[in-house]
Amino acid sequence: HEGRENGVLSREIEDHSDGANSDHVWWSGRYVPRLMDYLWTSGKVMVVGRDGLQRRWGLASDFFPEWTPQEQWSDEQVTRYSAQRAIRALGVATAKQIKQHYTRNRYPGLEQQLTQMTADGILEEITVQGKDGELPGPWYLHREDAPVLEAIQAGDWQPRTTLLSPFDNLICDRDRTEALFDFFYRIEIYVPKAKREFGYYVLPILAGDELIGRVDPTMDRANGTLTFHNVYAEPGASRSKVTVGRIRRAMESLGKFLEAEKIVVENVPAGWEGLK
Repeated sequence: HEGRENGVLSREIEDHSDGANSDHVWWSGRYVPRLMDYLWTSGKVMVVGRDGLQRRWGLASDFFPEWTPQEQWSDEQVTRYSAQRAIRALGVATAKQIKQHYTRNRYPGLEQQLTQMTADGILEEITVQGKDGELPGPWYLHREDAPVLEAIQAGDWQPRTTLLSPFDNLICDRDRTEALFDFFYRIEIYVPKAKREFGYYVLPILAGDELIGRVDPTMDRANGTLTFHNVYAEPGASRSKVTVGRIRRAMESLGKFLEAEKIVVENVPAGWEGLK
């Protein structure tokens, strides 16, 4: 069949539906993209390549190696495995936060499995301190990450400064971000320009274990210019030359990634003038 070697684009698949009731806020006109998403989450098809931003689809049976496990898991097995993946990705997490990560909202019997895994010694219950004291839990830590936590507490950790995508897993759960980092963040791409607080596609600034600000960039590919229209500092953020230098290098790193020939910084907060 077609697409066995390289996959096919959804637009290359004929749509024989009558098109009735196919319009939606996220798509319009064709059922094929919706069907491919359904088959993807069902494990029948998979993304086997890309043409620019478009996915190439293929049958999972054609592209997975022969040794790929084929056994069907029970709900308990899926939840047990997925919860561990989520916790290890997040570092520490509550049941609510686990549900918002990895296989989002698909954790049947999660609380029971968390209790069992804690009894089995796979997970540990810990406390987490926020700015106003202990945060509501219970919070779970995977036993294999306990040495990492101990090393961090002992100071064996090299912090870095970087700009985060609005969709980065560290901040995709906005409530968790606010609780842990005291950082309120909402993406404003769907907010009318006049009502935006910070900008269209704002990137948080991660400095070590703190979110200390945000930048509002746009990339003009026609002239190769990356412009940071506004840079915002969180209350209490460091104004030291070291901090400013690290932020500037993070901005330059984004420029390099985007292959910008020039970086322009327009508005910066007091104390961060060195970003220009």
